[in-house]
Amino acid sequence: MNEIGWIGGLCMALCAIPEVISCLRKGYTGCSWGLLVLWLIGEVCLLAVEFQHMYMPRIFNYVVNIICLVYLIKCKIKMRGGKQC
Repeated sequence: MNEIGWIGGLCMALCAIPEVISCLRKGYTGCSWGLLVLWLIGEVCLLAVEFQHMYMPRIFNYVVNIICLVYLIKCKIKMRGGKQC
C-alpha cells in the first residue's frame, strides 16, 4: 500500500508543474487569485496536520505544491505590476 501512496503523492505533487512550465514560457499565470490563495491555504493547513502522522507521500505532495504555488503567486504579483516572471 505504501507504493500506491507514493504514486498518488507523486501524481498530486506534479499537478502544478504544467502551470509552472506554462508560466515560465509565457511569463504569466492564468490561474485566478481565488484558486491560488485557497490552494495555498489548503496545502499549508494539510501539511501542518500531516506532521502529526508523518506519512511521507502526502508530505512530499504538500511541500512540492507549496513551492509551485509560491512561484505562481510571485508571477501573479509581478503580472499586476506589468512585469513578466
